[in-house]
Amino acid sequence: MAKSYETPVGVSLDWPRINGEPNTKFDEAGVWECKVRFSAKDGSKIESDIMALYDEELDKQTKANKGNAPKQATKPWSVDDDGSYVFKFKNKATITPKKGSPFQFVPPCFDSTGNRIPKRVKIFGGTELKIKFEPYVWFTPLMGLGI
Repeated sequence: MAKSYETPVGVSLDWPRINGEPNTKFDEAGVWECKVRFSAKDGSKIESDIMALYDEELDKQTKANKGNAPKQATKPWSVDDDGSYVFKFKNKATITPKKGSPFQFVPPCFDSTGNRIPKRVKIFGGTELKIKFEPYVWFTPLMGLGI
């Protein structure tokens, strides 16, 4: 099982799709997604945690490719001019495991006191929140190494 991380408090951007209905614009199965802005200090800590996993896989792929580093895909974060970080978190709404049948995933959402937020309550951009996530490193010859 992958290691999970919890971010410090950040501010959601746009219209986070983390409760209600998943985004089905580009994927029929649906995608839960949220962009979150973090301070420079908090964002660099998240980046270093994720890059440790990424660098490990980069070394493996480089050794497997006889010393040639693979192409690298765009990372799911950016750094703004003021030094703040914007991370994009996402997860499929319908998960199809290699063994077994597909199942629906709905991210659990809780308020600051630990009570579950009902599906009918919409979460808007500008909401202060924390995200618990498991980074996933992937590789395809066409797109390269990504996270």
